[in-house]
Amino acid sequence: MQTESSSGAAVAATPAWQRLQEAAVNAWPALRQSLYHGWLLRFAPGLGHRSNCVVPLYPTDGFPTEAPVGDLLAQIRHCENVYAREQQPTAFRISTGAAQTAAIAELDPLLAERGYQQHNLTVVMTKNLHESDDASHTPTAHQAVQLQNLGQWLPLYCSLTGMQVPGMAVHQAILQGINGECAFATLYHANTPAACGMAVLDGDLVGLFDIFTDPDHRAKGFAETLINTLLAWGKTQRAEHAYLQVSADNRRAGRLYQRLGFSENHRFWYRLSG
Repeated sequence: MQTESSSGAAVAATPAWQRLQEAAVNAWPALRQSLYHGWLLRFAPGLGHRSNCVVPLYPTDGFPTEAPVGDLLAQIRHCENVYAREQQPTAFRISTGAAQTAAIAELDPLLAERGYQQHNLTVVMTKNLHESDDASHTPTAHQAVQLQNLGQWLPLYCSLTGMQVPGMAVHQAILQGINGECAFATLYHANTPAACGMAVLDGDLVGLFDIFTDPDHRAKGFAETLINTLLAWGKTQRAEHAYLQVSADNRRAGRLYQRLGFSENHRFWYRLSG
């Protein structure tokens, strides 16, 4: 199924899994990373698994190597050795979309056999920005959404989420490493920050990240207003699709995103060494 953009060009109804993988990696860069036979090894000491994990991006078939390319165990051991040198646990991000390649389909059960535990089941949701009119909550007289630069936005986000100073410094380094255009938004209620979020542009995709509402202001439509502001910004940048990642356990957020027109594209989870 295709729709038509404002320019008259055909727009695919659903972005390809691999395209979403690339955009998500670009939108949340590690401090250091390297490719090994189609697997991206990411490093950002002080942060969680999202920035410190192995992401299988491409099929390994055809990559020249001294060991057989299909030897997944050899590749796993290589990654384990690399992360051991970094004094970090080894983590793999496994995606349901990667089941298109036999090698990746075999990776998850092999990791489970080696004692890797599954953590953080996450749903990736997408929305075609040309399939709805993006009707949004209009801020009331006591509300305002401001687009800000990183220096203005990050302290507000950290204050809302309770992020401590050491975490803030690493978070800032990650955000400064994003190559794409970014929008940082804060929703104010009665002149007080009530919700924050950001959007990252990657070609025709816009990704939503760090969406957070003050617990005292939830279920008031603030997140919806904030998200629609970010989506409107993405459309001005000629984005055709939006995507986001939400914990499978966060059913309230999942229902909100469904109301906003997002639907599930695929899922991923982490396998962590013991």
